[in-house]
Amino acid sequence: MESKSLMIYEKISIKTLLLIKLLLLSVPLSLCAQGKSSWYIEFQDGFINDTVSLYWDDVLILDNEVLKSDSILGIAHCVVIIAPHINKKYFVSVSKLHRNSMPKLVTNNLKANRSKFTVEVNQQALSFFVSPKKGSFFGISKDNWDQDKIKYIQSKTIFEYD
Repeated sequence: MESKSLMIYEKISIKTLLLIKLLLLSVPLSLCAQGKSSWYIEFQDGFINDTVSLYWDDVLILDNEVLKSDSILGIAHCVVIIAPHINKKYFVSVSKLHRNSMPKLVTNNLKANRSKFTVEVNQQALSFFVSPKKGSFFGISKDNWDQDKIKYIQSKTIFEYD
């Protein structure tokens, strides 16, 4: 069974993956009015071959990924998109430079007004609660001066880089 799904994955073109991502980004806009939240999480500055895991409530989203930030752009080239589907199910997609994961379907019994994210960097954890009213876009970074400090920012607009 596993080899069959691997064969299917290999047949999917980059164009198809981009289409899936576009759909994942457009779905949340239509569902926001229905009270469903979507999240767009970017790993940004300060990562230097750090091992990172990300949990959404109790659901493991990113498992021990090694991230390194681009010192010029200030991004780690890792984006997580969580988009609502139906009946407490959500599509989760992880994109890294030169590698994309197939979107997977996860179940989460969300409370309507907030979600909990936990990011572990080199086995140090930071948990934070987020509300869709404050925005769907998150940036997670490490402090350039204090490498043990993990920071996050929440925004109503997508991040832009020069």
